[in-house]
Amino acid sequence: HDAMTNPAASDAATGEPRQQQLYANPHIERVINSTFAPSSVLQHISDGSNLTSAALLDPSNPLTIDRPILITDTPESIGMRVPRGAPMSPRKAAAAAPITSSPAGESPTSKKKRVTIREIGELVGMGVPVTVMDVQSQEEMEGWVMSDLVDYFEDDERLFLDRQGERQLPAQQAATSATRTNPSRKATTFGSGSQEGKGPKVLNQISLEFSHTPLIRHTRSPQFVRELDWIDNDWPAKKKQGSDYPQVQYYCLTSTAGCYTDFHLDFGGTSVWYSVLRGTKIFLLAPPTTSNLRTYEQWLCQKDQASVFLPDLDGMEDVIKVTLEQDATLFIPSGWIHAVYTPVDSIVVGGNFLHGLAIGTQLDVHCLETRTKVPQKFRFPNFVRMSFYAGANYLEKMRSGMIHKDELKDMKRFAEALKSWAPRGDAEHAATAAECAKRAGCSNGIEMAEMMLEEIGRIERDGIVARPGHSPPPKKIKLSLKSLSPSTSSPPTAPENSDAAKPKKLKLKIGNLASLLKDDSDSDMDNDEKKSASGDNGFRITLSQSSASTGKRKLGMAADLNTKARKIDHGDDEWVPGMAGDVTYFTASNEKPGRPKTKPKLKLSSYSSSTSSSVHRAGASMVKPKAPSRASPKPKGKAKGMSARARLNKKMKF
Repeated sequence: HDAMTNPAASDAATGEPRQQQLYANPHIERVINSTFAPSSVLQHISDGSNLTSAALLDPSNPLTIDRPILITDTPESIGMRVPRGAPMSPRKAAAAAPITSSPAGESPTSKKKRVTIREIGELVGMGVPVTVMDVQSQEEMEGWVMSDLVDYFEDDERLFLDRQGERQLPAQQAATSATRTNPSRKATTFGSGSQEGKGPKVLNQISLEFSHTPLIRHTRSPQFVRELDWIDNDWPAKKKQGSDYPQVQYYCLTSTAGCYTDFHLDFGGTSVWYSVLRGTKIFLLAPPTTSNLRTYEQWLCQKDQASVFLPDLDGMEDVIKVTLEQDATLFIPSGWIHAVYTPVDSIVVGGNFLHGLAIGTQLDVHCLETRTKVPQKFRFPNFVRMSFYAGANYLEKMRSGMIHKDELKDMKRFAEALKSWAPRGDAEHAATAAECAKRAGCSNGIEMAEMMLEEIGRIERDGIVARPGHSPPPKKIKLSLKSLSPSTSSPPTAPENSDAAKPKKLKLKIGNLASLLKDDSDSDMDNDEKKSASGDNGFRITLSQSSASTGKRKLGMAADLNTKARKIDHGDDEWVPGMAGDVTYFTASNEKPGRPKTKPKLKLSSYSSSTSSSVHRAGASMVKPKAPSRASPKPKGKAKGMSARARLNKKMKF
């Protein structure tokens, strides 16, 4: 540290001046040595329980989501879960100390559970591809997997040079380091470091999304983030189960000492939470003022951008410097321009999210990315689709009078953007717009956006109250049939006069129709039907509720399992034995006049995918197992005067 801040300092042993520290990026020295006037912009939180979405929405609370928040309390205090390393004895901790450089103030034999890069690699998977960037050349290292990154972090030669601040290595130390690193990777990472021809390269990895790896079981975002995140609240849960959603909520960043990421905006104007598991990070942050965003856009378009330090330009204002230590968490609001320097080896978890309290800034950044032609792979995935799902939800909240006044600030711009996007885009965007419009009771996306504008005008005139005559959409009815002994493959035997021999009762979980269906739930089934419906394994029946009258009729249809189940023609989207979770059959839509309404479909799903064989046996009397097929079923015979499509429709009727 002395060599970095005072190049003229003399070496204690030789008395000669130390060599000035050379960095992988020329801006790093500016980040370290620059001083900025103290600012009250940064919000400090020492008690994490005070940081909630309710507090951010409370006008009487000084906390605001428009300014950065530094939480020095533990991650768990704000509802997070973070990976912790396995506990180590002092002896093992001392032996493991050389693996990663220790931040200032932390003893190498600390008993705190600090996760290591190898533990992260084992959780993510050593064979998972990673994107690694050479900080000096800003070029991507091709063909890297997690095991290569772990070897690079643990390499003795790199660690020795980082700690000694020198570029010469004893022969004995160099010989031992070669045994720990993949030779092919060692050849690409050594020989062109921050000083020409001496030492390893400085590599940075900041784009590992791990939501589909075992690491996710040890990680959870802050509670206030989950309560505001559009992906968690507006994106259809069924699509998330199939991985059809923007996967930007959980990143693991592994940076070695000396890494630097130049000034940038997070894609789509997303807000960011950032928690340090190990190491230290230094941030330079600039608010999204009109002057700052204009200067930033001009800087992006400069040919010599890499050699220009953004805060030096006229027009940049109110830049602040924040140091993030271990166990601390930083919230970066939407649109804040920032650069990041890593002084010591660091491991960080974080995530991006869109929300309704920064709609205007999110639209501004989206437009800036379009103007500056940011490549699609560096932009928020499915930004337009996400906006339509959020728009449909906000339309319902405005109709019900449940929207917060801060969410209305830029809602008119948001509706106008949806209106302009509705007739454009690819087939996937068009399908999403149609889906959201249908959910909102509109014929298309343009009509939904116009309805949003109409609701905004009504609220401006009458205040935030429910629309007269509007009722919230009905909730789905879930009918659960549970066995008293679901772990057994056959029902237990009991004397006839015992209570166990009595028919098992159905357990109903019903939404807002509980009062209407309570009296009729048992009357529609006799005891024999109850026996056959309960079975020896648990099944769940999910029905779509449209009205009170149809709800009772569907409940009666669901009861007669033995009769109805045999009539189901299982297609590629039908129930498959052993499938876990709730899968809903949807009722027919857009029915033509003059035709009878298509009956609702009935679906059975097992509670556990691990008992697929027992489900086969238990469901044999109700449903004949059939292998799923993507091919359309062929008609058995031809009927005169019928087209192929008509014969297929006749075959597929319930």
